[in-house]
Amino acid sequence: MNKPFLYAVLYTTCCVAAFSAGSVLFGTLEAGPLLALGAGVLFALRWRPTVIAILASGLLYAALFNLDLHEQWYWLSDPKSEEAGIFLLFAGVGPVLPLLATWITAAVWRAIRARHGERRGG
Repeated sequence: MNKPFLYAVLYTTCCVAAFSAGSVLFGTLEAGPLLALGAGVLFALRWRPTVIAILASGLLYAALFNLDLHEQWYWLSDPKSEEAGIFLLFAGVGPVLPLLATWITAAVWRAIRARHGERRGG
């Protein structure tokens, strides 16, 4: 996917939908993050992220999280989230971990393949 902001919207929507489905279907808040993590990994494996897409996804999720907290909907957040203070700006770090892991793994894999290709050719 070549458009990082569209990627961010689709990725964040996918993760929030998975979080919501897990929370509603299993009736527990612990299932939501696990399903969101799984959906994030599958999404990242299917459509490789770019650095800008990773940053945009983190910012978008942080904005949604803070909106959820400010409006007191407590769907993505909870009442104790207000105690985090300035750290609320980093709310988007967790949801983009699958993107970061996929991006780093792909970069390492490319480096290994390039190095292996040099050995063969040289």
